[in-house]
Amino acid sequence: METIQTNDPVFRAIPLNKINFAPYQRRLDYAKCKRIRDKYDPKLLGVLLVSEQTDGSYNILDGNHRLTALRMLGKKSASCQVLSGLTYEDEARLFAQFNTCRTRPDSKEILNAAVEAKDAKSLDMVRTVRRAGFTCGTATDNISGMMPIHAVHALTAAYNKLGSDQLYAMLDALGSAWTGNRDCVTQSMLNGATLFFLLYGTEIKKEVFVKAMASTTPMAIINKARLSGEPNLRAPIAKELWTRYNKAIRSNKKLEYRF
Repeated sequence: METIQTNDPVFRAIPLNKINFAPYQRRLDYAKCKRIRDKYDPKLLGVLLVSEQTDGSYNILDGNHRLTALRMLGKKSASCQVLSGLTYEDEARLFAQFNTCRTRPDSKEILNAAVEAKDAKSLDMVRTVRRAGFTCGTATDNISGMMPIHAVHALTAAYNKLGSDQLYAMLDALGSAWTGNRDCVTQSMLNGATLFFLLYGTEIKKEVFVKAMASTTPMAIINKARLSGEPNLRAPIAKELWTRYNKAIRSNKKLEYRF
């Protein structure tokens, strides 16, 4: 895509009633606007990017959801980076460039930043993961002999649903059942195991879980779950863990069906 020449940008406060949406803009997601409004923090808002028009108005190039959230909050103006000298076609090309060249931070990078910021929940999760013998990709995670968990999004979801103690119990069980096998902490397996531990909690005994999984592998369980035909493997994997667990335990101790 061609480089677009503009005058040097300037920064100034622009009245919100002078900023317009052009047809090249994406459709507004009002739920996203409400989330920005409800969690409004001026330090995190950043500046809007606008293109100055010959009639004194401005077209929003980047930040339409933030602009709408500010209007919801009753704000009258916003800090903007102002570009001038653009044609309408230039604006549309710039909008396309912003939304194809920009790289969002992944879950691992977000977790690393949260740990560096000493976020209490993130630090607690990382400590729990390490206590279970794993690492999860933060800058301080260069620990030899520990298996890395790359599925940080699934790991974070597990922590939020299970809490520290149950997350530890799950990871400890997975790591003990399949020592050294990285497939035990893939996204699919973490999602399925999270549901299994969420439903049965402290009823799950580590020694029974390890015994139940001794004759199989994480990938065999995942492949069996795929035979269900369900697009999301979370429940099929959890059901397969439940089936194998119950086969390894006495009838009067079996886990009831809760799916």
